[in-house]
Amino acid sequence: MVENFLVQFVSAEVSFSLFAGRLAASFIFHSAVLATLVSIIFTFLYEDNQAGDEDAFAREPFILRFDCPTTVVQDLVLIPVHTKPEDTLKELDELHDVVEDIRKKWKNDNIMILGDFNADGRYLSKKKKEKIRICSPSYDWLIDDDVDTTASNNNDNTYDRIVVYGETMSNAIVPNSAKSFNFQQEFKLTDEEALSISDHYPVEVELKTRAGRQKRMAVPDGTETTSGEVQSQKKGRCEHHSRCHLVKVTEDKTQKNMKEIFLAINIKNILQ
Repeated sequence: MVENFLVQFVSAEVSFSLFAGRLAASFIFHSAVLATLVSIIFTFLYEDNQAGDEDAFAREPFILRFDCPTTVVQDLVLIPVHTKPEDTLKELDELHDVVEDIRKKWKNDNIMILGDFNADGRYLSKKKKEKIRICSPSYDWLIDDDVDTTASNNNDNTYDRIVVYGETMSNAIVPNSAKSFNFQQEFKLTDEEALSISDHYPVEVELKTRAGRQKRMAVPDGTETTSGEVQSQKKGRCEHHSRCHLVKVTEDKTQKNMKEIFLAINIKNILQ
């Protein structure tokens, strides 16, 4: 149903990895991109079988490689993740090995890691965070520790993150564009309505275009025009609290309709 909806209404190129991981609750890694702006070159599920450190991830990263002809970085690799809360420290540290595997496999340093890191609160202290390898100088954490990514009123933790590898990738980001999207505030939802969609806010970042134009955020269930009007196509609901993370690329704002690319990660039963 998700695939048919996206192809019909947003001309999306869709990729699925069903039932990734060993947890009892199966998770679906799902991505959708606007085919007129980018194309998926390759996808694969990371083989979590390093000698002496097998099965490090509860949900193996589903890795996607994109051709992005309109942006400064034209060959982009995304690593969507969703860590198991109790194993956050280990899994985040192991992501360095995933990055190194990609660099060796594809000779590509344009790598972005994004998703529900569970990188705050009781799952990851600031002291422990400093010890993980993806916190080394080679990595740039774009979502600061003071950004609230939860829809719950009980905490303001920064569970969801976007991390890029290398100077080239850091320089390809529009400055100060990484943030969370408070959909509850934007659409004036009640607490109950917001939590029925997700207990997390999406996080987003903008990529510089080759012409140097900046881009604008779009919402998962609508198309944003140059006037800022959101045209709802179909209201979706994510069961079991989806983790939706967005990366936007848009063309010139003077065009009649802005184009968007979005990545939705760990979505289960997104539409009813």
